[in-house]
Amino acid sequence: MPCILVFDSLSGIEHRSVNVKEIREFLQVTWNMRKEANFGKATFSKSTIRGYIPNVTQQSNGCDCGIFSLYYAEAFFDKPIRRYCKACFEVPCIQVEDGSGLKMRAKIQDIILSKWKASKEHQKVKTK
Repeated sequence: MPCILVFDSLSGIEHRSVNVKEIREFLQVTWNMRKEANFGKATFSKSTIRGYIPNVTQQSNGCDCGIFSLYYAEAFFDKPIRRYCKACFEVPCIQVEDGSGLKMRAKIQDIILSKWKASKEHQKVKTK
């Protein structure tokens, strides 16, 4: 069964379950508008798409959301979750190591700089 996973690094926010509901509503509206004519009716509800909020490391500030999102995505694809059940998400499933935010920032910086340098080299070759 498909599911929606919300990797939330800002614990204590009351609207997390609303996020899952809104994602289901978005999927339903999108299906109805774009796919229903060709593929028939589909229902996006709690019974057809479960929603889980896994236990993940929390950020200590309000500005690292993007860094944590990238870290969770990378960790999820490096070591996918094999079972999707409520009990599986009550124990920590993705833990951000100390200093990982800095490592992720450095990684992003390296990628941006290498792309920028490659772009500059490409421009030099084009103008010669």
